[in-house]
Amino acid sequence: MPHKAADPEIIKVLLKQEIIRLGIQNNPSRTVYQDRYHRGEAPSPNSAMQITKMSWSDLMHDLGFSYDAKKNIAQNGKKGASKHLGTKQSIRLADPQTCEQVVNGALELMHREKLYNVKDFRLRCRPVLGVSYDSLMRYGFSFEELKKRYAAKYGESIRKTSRWSRYSNADLTFLVIDYMKAHELNGLHQYSTYLNLHNDAMPATETLKKRLQLSYSELNRLLKILLQ
Repeated sequence: MPHKAADPEIIKVLLKQEIIRLGIQNNPSRTVYQDRYHRGEAPSPNSAMQITKMSWSDLMHDLGFSYDAKKNIAQNGKKGASKHLGTKQSIRLADPQTCEQVVNGALELMHREKLYNVKDFRLRCRPVLGVSYDSLMRYGFSFEELKKRYAAKYGESIRKTSRWSRYSNADLTFLVIDYMKAHELNGLHQYSTYLNLHNDAMPATETLKKRLQLSYSELNRLLKILLQ
């Protein structure tokens, strides 16, 4: 986490962003978030609660999500019971039907989490799909092969490179903050206006909104907090 992320308001923004990225905004489960959140970039559940001094339930309501703790406990209990009874079997890619299901899951994962390179995809493979990237490779599903299937499924190609793709969300944000400080820009409007006038090689406002999954006002608020 960036050194300035200990601010409760920043933690809330980062937490909301990660919940939306994971696609669990409908009754966000703390257990599911703990299993799947992007470590090193998004806040952990415990750190979010400690810094904001709020319970998970209060945090979810404060972020605008509907949350039912009893429902999540019941669902997690069923999953735990299934594991205890041995009903969850290991995934066998040798079975054609199972393999096809996993591959479809991989394509959906790439689309949902915007995984445009093999490094990011490899990290998310086992936690989400239940199989490693090496296992997929052994059955002929390299990232290059998955990109071809992705294009066929979604009608668009995986972007090979992007000017800002090598930056994490946190690094991209602080790149903008350093730029704004250097040019004494106090908000998103000034930043956008300055970029239009000087055409500097910096991420556009729309790029920041899309990457961080924030509205204009949320992004402006985050930048102003980080500029303090």
